[in-house]
Amino acid sequence: MVSVYLYMQLPNIIPVQWGITLIPSNWGNKANIFIFPIVLMIVTALMSRKTISS
Repeated sequence: MVSVYLYMQLPNIIPVQWGITLIPSNWGNKANIFIFPIVLMIVTALMSRKTISS
């Protein structure tokens, strides 16, 4: 419930990448915040299977 509330409070365009000067260098849709955790879970699952089988 908290995640849904916080998602609704985000602006439609959010910074997704910062340069070396800590100024946003890339912007994206607020739906992008769900892509990063999903990719991280997939990569972790694939790497753990590889480590366990070896």
